[in-house]
Amino acid sequence: MSNLTNAVQSILDKQAEYQTAEDYYDGTVDEIFASPAVKRALHKTGDQFRVNFAATPVNAVGNRLEITGVSGISDEANKVIDNVWTTNELELEVNNIHNRALVYGDAYLFVWAYDGELEMYYNSPKTTVVIYDTENPRLPAYGAKMWTITNDKNEDRVRVNLYYADRVEKYISIGERLPMSVKDDTFEPFVDEDTDENGVMENPFGAIPIFHFRTNRPFGKPEHFAAYGPQDMINKILITQMASIEQYGFPQRY
Repeated sequence: MSNLTNAVQSILDKQAEYQTAEDYYDGTVDEIFASPAVKRALHKTGDQFRVNFAATPVNAVGNRLEITGVSGISDEANKVIDNVWTTNELELEVNNIHNRALVYGDAYLFVWAYDGELEMYYNSPKTTVVIYDTENPRLPAYGAKMWTITNDKNEDRVRVNLYYADRVEKYISIGERLPMSVKDDTFEPFVDEDTDENGVMENPFGAIPIFHFRTNRPFGKPEHFAAYGPQDMINKILITQMASIEQYGFPQRY
C-alpha cells in the first residue's frame, strides 16, 4: 500500500468514530432504541428533552489546561514568538486545539510560511492525519490532509496533500466521490504554479508541518469515551419520563 493510499484510508476509517465523539460532546447523539420497529415509531418524539453530561469530562480537563508562557533564548527570538502568537491569535487557537484534542482524542496544528509570515491553525482529524514510522512509533513519517474542492465544471474533487520533511506531494481524485476503500489509481498528481510536472514541491523547512495533539499514543481516545453509555441511558430515561409526565399530567392540566 502506498503512502497516499494509506493516509487517505486512515482518514476515512476514523471519520465515523470522530463524528460520534463530536455528537456526544455536542449532545446531538440519537436516542438508542431496543428494536428497529420501536425506533421507527418513536424516533421523532422527545428529542428536545436532553441533558448533556457527556461534555463534562472534556470541559473539566480542558479548563485545567493552560500554557503559562512561551519564551526564546534571546530577545530577538522572543519578539518573533510574540509576533507569531499575536498574528495567529494563538490565545484563542490553543484553547480550540486543546478542546478538539479532548473531544476527538486527536487534533492537528498546521504550520506554514506565506509571504514570509508564519501561519498556524487547527486542522480536524476528520481531514488530517500523521502517519508514524513502523519501526519507531514516536517518529512521524509523513502527514496528510484531505479536502473537497469544486472545479470549473462544478464537479467536486478530493484534494490530498502529503507532507514530508523535504517535500510536499499534491494529488487530486479522478472521480467525484471517493469509494470507502481507495486505491492508488483513485488519484492523479495535482499540478499548479508551485509544483513540478509530478505535483511535487519543495518543503524548505526540513520538518513535517503538521503537529499532532493527542490524548494517547500513537492515536488518542476521546476524553468522554466512557460517558457514551451513561449518556445514552440518561437520554432514554429523561425522554421517556417527560413523555410519561405529559401523558399523565394532561388530564389535570386540561
